[in-house]
Amino acid sequence: MSLTNELKPITADERQGRLAHLQARMASHELDAVIVTPGANMRYFFGLTWRETERLVCAVISESAVVFVCPKFEDTALLAALSSPVDCVWWEEHEDPRQAVANVLVKGSFSKIGVDPNCSFGQVHALTKATRSTLTSAGDLFQSLRGQKSATELALLQAAKSLTLQVHQQTFEWIHPGVRMSEVIAKIDQLHRAGGADNGSFFCAVQFGEGTSHPHGVPGDPVLQKGELILIDTGCTVGGYHSDITRTYALDKQDSNVEGLWDLEKEAQAAALDAAQLGSPCGSVDTAARSVLER
Repeated sequence: MSLTNELKPITADERQGRLAHLQARMASHELDAVIVTPGANMRYFFGLTWRETERLVCAVISESAVVFVCPKFEDTALLAALSSPVDCVWWEEHEDPRQAVANVLVKGSFSKIGVDPNCSFGQVHALTKATRSTLTSAGDLFQSLRGQKSATELALLQAAKSLTLQVHQQTFEWIHPGVRMSEVIAKIDQLHRAGGADNGSFFCAVQFGEGTSHPHGVPGDPVLQKGELILIDTGCTVGGYHSDITRTYALDKQDSNVEGLWDLEKEAQAAALDAAQLGSPCGSVDTAARSVLER
């Protein structure tokens, strides 16, 4: 049975609440409007899973309005994907979309604009040239909104992590000497899909033997040899929320040096988890782990 069957998705009401919080906090960040482009933040506020392309799509959000700027030939797709009505400005292929955004900013008398930190430099540069408004990053504003998760978000995060942990356990039971790295990657993708992940594995790195000493691996498609260590770093998304779990496998007993290093790493990880307390800075987690490894 899929771990995701009983999950509740992010509702249109929750997304509207996020948008309202964004609009209410703009003034405290001295912003007249923000520009949200395709990516994680557009999905967060509007549920759109679009990716940035050479054709500019964005939402210009002020305290009182939301205006989408979008290619005209995407009008049907955009309107069908949005759960709430918004104003739209459509641009044709022979028109400059950055000028369409500039017109929206002029019409609203918006002078200081926060731009989605995931927006490409090329788009930001072109927007800067097209408008007289001052563009700055909306990263701090978005972080203040997204840092604290709702109960629905926490459930999606937990589901993604539980699924990937289950996939690790299933892979450990399945993997065997003679299998190729590519076969393991394909198996993990299959297991993620069977468990209800959005699109199988979001990423997957598999290494054998000496390759396990390189965090993100080495090129090639080696065959697992008897006695070799196995490192698998993989994750998925569920409803757009990520997992990312690394595990080191040993199918056979290892020598005392390897076991000692494994025990040391486990101790450092336990110290990091103990240090991860509400109100503590993120750096304290790293410091706790390092204090074990460097003693």
